[in-house]
Amino acid sequence: MCLNSPCQTGCQVSAAGDPAAGTAADVDHFVTRSDIRPPTITVTQAAGGASQPPYIFVAPRGYTSTSIGQSGLMIVDRDGGLVWFGQPLGGTPLNFTTQEYRGKPVLTWSAGMVNEVGVTTGTSYIADSSYRVIATVKAGNGAQTGLHDFKLTPQGTALVTAHRKVPVDLSALGGPAKGAVLASAAQEIDVATAHAASGRPLGRSATVKRATA
Repeated sequence: MCLNSPCQTGCQVSAAGDPAAGTAADVDHFVTRSDIRPPTITVTQAAGGASQPPYIFVAPRGYTSTSIGQSGLMIVDRDGGLVWFGQPLGGTPLNFTTQEYRGKPVLTWSAGMVNEVGVTTGTSYIADSSYRVIATVKAGNGAQTGLHDFKLTPQGTALVTAHRKVPVDLSALGGPAKGAVLASAAQEIDVATAHAASGRPLGRSATVKRATA
């Protein structure tokens, strides 16, 4: 399984089991929450020092409806003990971490689809200290939202990556005449209004790879 884990410096974690062939021992079980099946987390190397944050944020993914465990958002303590487990709300979870929004601490993550070559598309989320989603963020100007980067600013905006397909003739590279390249850009989105505050105009990527529409 894949782990997306913004740990404190020097921290290493691993999750038990294979999403496709796990056993009951690979997940944590709770009598009061039999509906959740978070994978067991082992902290293999903990960061030293009392100044280190007490919690580790991970986003295990790769599970399906038939897997023994579940993909999701996890907060664990420095011994791997589960503090909170939540659903990503929109597909494969990425970049689960803490940030500040309007001067208050929040949880943020992105979730959506990841294709076979690593192109991501989806939505980014902001949740308050009670784990309630208070805002969602998507790219503007007709672009798809990439999930690799999601950064909140003190101005109440979010920095995201965006992309869309651009038709291009790839015959000179041995590809189709009616091919496409993925054009990418960075955008700054006003979280409250969902409008794109700024962004480099989308154009052709600097690196052209063979692709089909």
